[in-house]
Amino acid sequence: MKLATKLWISTALLLVLIFGIVGLSMWRFASMEAQRDTSLKMLSGKVTAAYAWSKLADIAALRTQAMIISADPALSDFFSKDNAATISQIAVVQKTIAVLAHTPADRKQLDAIAGLRNQVLATRDRIVAMRSNEARKPAALAMLNEEYMPVQTAYGKAIRTFVELQEQQLATAQADFERQRYIIVATTAILIVVLALSVLTGAAALIRSIRKPLLEVNHLAAKIAQGDLSADLTVTRVDEFGELMESILAMSRSLACIVQRIRTGAESIGTASSQIASGNLNLSQRTEQQAASLEETAASMEQLTGTVRQNTDNARQAGMLAVTAACTAERGNEVVSRVVATMAEISQRSERIGDIIAIIEGIAFQTNILALNAAVEAARAGEQGRGFAVVAGEVRTLAQRSSSAAKEIRDLIETSAERVRAGGLLVGEAGQRMNEIDTSVRRVTDIMGEISAASAEQQTGIEQVALAVTQMDEVTQQNAALVEEAAAAAQSLEEQGRDLKATVALFRLSDYKRLSGNA
Repeated sequence: MKLATKLWISTALLLVLIFGIVGLSMWRFASMEAQRDTSLKMLSGKVTAAYAWSKLADIAALRTQAMIISADPALSDFFSKDNAATISQIAVVQKTIAVLAHTPADRKQLDAIAGLRNQVLATRDRIVAMRSNEARKPAALAMLNEEYMPVQTAYGKAIRTFVELQEQQLATAQADFERQRYIIVATTAILIVVLALSVLTGAAALIRSIRKPLLEVNHLAAKIAQGDLSADLTVTRVDEFGELMESILAMSRSLACIVQRIRTGAESIGTASSQIASGNLNLSQRTEQQAASLEETAASMEQLTGTVRQNTDNARQAGMLAVTAACTAERGNEVVSRVVATMAEISQRSERIGDIIAIIEGIAFQTNILALNAAVEAARAGEQGRGFAVVAGEVRTLAQRSSSAAKEIRDLIETSAERVRAGGLLVGEAGQRMNEIDTSVRRVTDIMGEISAASAEQQTGIEQVALAVTQMDEVTQQNAALVEEAAAAAQSLEEQGRDLKATVALFRLSDYKRLSGNA
């Protein structure tokens, strides 16, 4: 069980016991006080009623004597009425006491009182009856003294005995309650003492259960502090101290493994330091060789930088020539475009001339028809139309010649138009070729620009490479210095490894832990 659980359970049990004892005591006190109040109230009521009964009985006896002895009828009637009221009060008191009476002694005494009261009332009634007869009045007085007074005395004595009994019961009840109170107080004190002893016993047991593992843990920690890691301990507890002991044992085992590993590491450091020193020597030689190679590489990079710079200048000049050629090709392309436009305009004009010639041919054809009609009409006219026939013949001849001329002109125009179309096609093809030349020249210009830019980038890159080679040369020289420092550090590391090995040798390990560390 956990220590915290034990402490909580102990604390809870202690609180339960304390609250139980206090609660039980308070409950007992409350019950006793309630019972005491009820009992004392009942007993006090009975005592008060008994006192009242005794006084009323004495008053009734005195009034009875006065009523019988008195010679005045009015006075006798007065005492008779008062006596009747007193007797009624006594009856009420008697019933009240009868209700409150629970003990056998009370009932026995009440039975005796009731019997005596009945005798008193019966005797009184006979005396009152005799008192009403004047002749028997002396006998009534004699009965009053001889029979009534003894019974009344016994009746009063019985009531006083009952009063004394009630007072005794009241005193006894008070004594019983005081005794119960003392018993409750004593019981509570005994329980508190027992609880205190139990708490002390539990505290002592708890202290022993805490002190013993603390001493064991302290002893184990002292051994570990002295470097003795071979100590072992059997843990049987399952509480926090058990966990603490397990943790310390685990720490001891882990520390033993660490020490063993440090020993192994120290030996490895010594071996590695020697190897590092040897490797640093070889590295120093290789670094010197690398520095020489870098110097040669730097010289070659300078030559390559000059060559690339020259190529960049040539590419820049070629780019300028290509730009000039592109401008010339663009101007030639513009001229060819204008020629193509002119040839198209000539072709349109030739078509217009052809239309005009067609009109002329139509006119010549109409003229020829008119000349034929005129010749026919002249032939019909005979001699009178001979002159008109001659004119018509000339007109016809002129129309035929116009038609022939128009035909020749049409042939020439068609031939010229055909040649113009052929020239237009050639000029268009020449324009396309000029466009292709212009595009090629532009492409060459772009390529030369790219070549120039690439050459510039190559020059920049080669300069950066040359700078990097120079920096590598400097770094290599620095590495050579660092290698020498590393050699010195390796020697120092070897010495520190020997010191570490000597320091770790102070720890004592068990065979099991040593084997575990080697594993």
